[in-house]
Amino acid sequence: MTDSNTPQGTEELREEIARTRADLGDTAAALAAKADVKARAKESAARAGDKAKESVARAGDKAKQSVAVAGDKAKQSAAVAGDKAKQTAASVRNRATDEAALTQQQLENGDVAGVVKRPVPVAVLGVIVAAAVVAVFLIRRARR
Repeated sequence: MTDSNTPQGTEELREEIARTRADLGDTAAALAAKADVKARAKESAARAGDKAKESVARAGDKAKQSVAVAGDKAKQSAAVAGDKAKQTAASVRNRATDEAALTQQQLENGDVAGVVKRPVPVAVLGVIVAAAVVAVFLIRRARR
């Protein structure tokens, strides 16, 4: 009565012992690796450090992109504000020129009462011109 799993000869027994020893050696090595807490902690710390470095790099890239986008938007806003300031300044200049010409014409015709009835809001024009000058100054300063 021989079992099919039972080795028959001496050579077979030696081969089985060699396989068992190899398996036992692998098992012992695996257990030793699991028992080496210091090495496992170093591995874990290294992985965590790598993850942190990647996260910092991604955050830095996102910040750079955000700054670039914000800079572009600021430039666009400054350009739009500059254009509006130029338009306002031109409009004020034209209105002031028209008012001055009308006032001069009325004074030449001797219509002082017409000039008095239609007072040019000098203070308002002055404020608008000052605001336009300040806007142009701020826009030029922002572009630097």
